[in-house]
Amino acid sequence: MRIALLLLLLPLLGIAVLSYQLSQGLQTAQRAVSTGRYLEASQSYARAAGFQPWRADLWETAGRYALQAGDYQTAVLYLEKASQVSIAITKGDTAQAGLTPQGWLDLGDAYQSLGDMQKALSAWYAALKMTGPTVEVLPRLFRAHRAMGDYASATADLRVLVSLQPDYAPYYYEMGLLLAVQQPEAALDYLGQAAELDSSLAPAALKLQGCLRSARAEENAYRLLIAGRCLASQDEWGLAAISFQQAVYERPDYAEAWAYLGEARQHNSDSASASGYSAATGLVELQKALELDPQSLSAQTFLALYWMRQEKYDLAEELIRAAIELDPQNPVLVIQLGEILAASGDLQSAFQVFSQAAAIAPGDPAVLRSLASYSLKYSYQVAEVALPAARQAIILAPKDVQNLDLMAQVLIQLGDLASAERFLVQALTVDGTYAPSHLHLGLLFILSGEMPAARQELDQTLALAPQGSVADQARRLLETYFP
Repeated sequence: MRIALLLLLLPLLGIAVLSYQLSQGLQTAQRAVSTGRYLEASQSYARAAGFQPWRADLWETAGRYALQAGDYQTAVLYLEKASQVSIAITKGDTAQAGLTPQGWLDLGDAYQSLGDMQKALSAWYAALKMTGPTVEVLPRLFRAHRAMGDYASATADLRVLVSLQPDYAPYYYEMGLLLAVQQPEAALDYLGQAAELDSSLAPAALKLQGCLRSARAEENAYRLLIAGRCLASQDEWGLAAISFQQAVYERPDYAEAWAYLGEARQHNSDSASASGYSAATGLVELQKALELDPQSLSAQTFLALYWMRQEKYDLAEELIRAAIELDPQNPVLVIQLGEILAASGDLQSAFQVFSQAAAIAPGDPAVLRSLASYSLKYSYQVAEVALPAARQAIILAPKDVQNLDLMAQVLIQLGDLASAERFLVQALTVDGTYAPSHLHLGLLFILSGEMPAARQELDQTLALAPQGSVADQARRLLETYFP
């Protein structure tokens, strides 16, 4: 009788033990969350889910905290478990929610962090199917389509986003960029609206708007070239490449368009090396440009730049000297020669060439910045060369944020952090959206030991400039000092 009673009680005791273990696991997880120990919280939620593996909500929560802890592989593992539970339950006709829309967003974010954009898109589309167009899912889809070069889908995403957030200026600006190479007339209105809504976007938006307007009366190929050059000047090389490609379709004999297309192809190559440029991409277009017009400055300078990136400095120097013979008073060409000589290791000759450029254009702050930047990059007589050049640039244009930022860089290298900070604060007072100054202020705070302030500035850098060399530098500093 006692044995029979014990056999009846055993399942109840097992349930009680499991219930107790689950309760304890959830309490441990909640304590970890309250103190910001997200990886520990994730592990605790996963253990709790092990006691009730049909609980998709526990797997999803475990995945979310793994994502917040930066453990993306584990986040995918737990979130996929939640989605599989959902599928299994659906097949069993049991009423139980699987991944929530937020869970699908988290799964997409985890896949994106792992570099798998196709799976990220699939997860985000699952969220979109559940919620419809929202300001949570559409920006993710837009950014992914934009990064993948799917500009048609990115434009469609933006049209909905503009309707959802009609006062959000960056969406109007992005629409203006995308339409610049598709429907230039439609782009004008979006760029104007962006400038009206956000003064920080006004300079870039109005510049592109002016480019598009100025080229209205020109032949189509030239108009496309101008639009592409304006986009390239804003580091929008993907869109610029489309414009240049259309220009050579319009006029296959257009040497300048071929030259710019060759440069754009290098910036956009999927097979680019660690330096950011492919060893072959763009060469065919550049050679085509020079073949069409052997005296094209664009073809000569871009091809020289190509060979410089490949460390073929003799070829690069030969081309740029030929360009200088055609236009000897052009400081930009002289500066490029200086950069080639410096990269080849001939720092003394490079200094003489940069000084020559400054003599050609003594009132141009950009030329002085090039001289100072050369000195900084190669640590060549910083106090004797970079400091006076940066100081003269500020005298010529005291409110130019680039000049202020450059002076701060010089002072950082010379060890005068207090003075460097004053110039960076002044630069950000002039333009609070200038990402390089946030980057350099972050570096300054690292050197000063002010780590929370440094982290804030580096995060702000990435928020303002998520791509490009400035973003790469910010990420390297974050990885080094905030692993």
